[in-house]
Amino acid sequence: MEKGPEWEQIGQVLERYGFGRLCVWAVAAGLNDYQLKGKAEVSYWPPLYKLTRESILPETLQQLEDILRPFYSRERLAKRKLERLHRFLGSELAGQMWTSEPVDLASRFTKIWTELARVMGQEPQDKTISFALKCLAIALIRAGNHDFDFSAIPIPVDLRVGSRRLKCIS
Repeated sequence: MEKGPEWEQIGQVLERYGFGRLCVWAVAAGLNDYQLKGKAEVSYWPPLYKLTRESILPETLQQLEDILRPFYSRERLAKRKLERLHRFLGSELAGQMWTSEPVDLASRFTKIWTELARVMGQEPQDKTISFALKCLAIALIRAGNHDFDFSAIPIPVDLRVGSRRLKCIS
């Protein structure tokens, strides 16, 4: 898990955003980490972090959406990704996460998984839902909380990974 391109970027956003904002940012980024213009470690996570670093510190979910909108409007499948961003950031779940503490989200981790799937109108096993939960797990770990159960959530494997073994920490 700590080898993925999202690991470093999520840690850097934590330093700037604090925990609750980071979780919303990480889940939003995870939901839209598909059909990229190139490798995620080059064309997605670093530019997304750069935008986050150079923008104002968002005080509301709407401000975060305003910050992220230009980035997603230039991505492949822009309309779909902007709709997904708006749907998640407009949800009660995102609002709860925005002001949360690590212990709160850790204790509700599997419930968040099913709630996120419901919010997004998808199945919990769908790759983008599972990957968004992986990003949330990284946020929890980077914040020092390892007290959550990830075992029921399938970890999506990119085709580039093939048969390589994934290293998971928990």
